[in-house]
Amino acid sequence: MFEGPEKKFQRHIAEYLIREHKYAVLEQDDITDTEYYLAEDHLIAFLKATQKEVLDALEQDYGTDARDEIFKALRD
Repeated sequence: MFEGPEKKFQRHIAEYLIREHKYAVLEQDDITDTEYYLAEDHLIAFLKATQKEVLDALEQDYGTDARDEIFKALRD
C-alpha cells in the first residue's frame, strides 16, 4: 500500500514522541467524551501524577464530585 509523504511524516513524528518522550498511544475506546474528545481516565491519571496536591484540594472541596467538576470546568 502506498503511503504518501504526509502520512510518512506523521508516522515519523508519532514514533519519535513515543520513543523519546514516552508518549502513550490512545485507542478509540480511551476517548470517553466524544464531544470534546477527552480521554478522561488518562487525564485524571496525569493529574494524579503531576498535580497531586491540587487534585487532593479539589477532592477535599468537592468530595466524590471532584472528577465531575474538573470535566465540567474543561467543557465550560
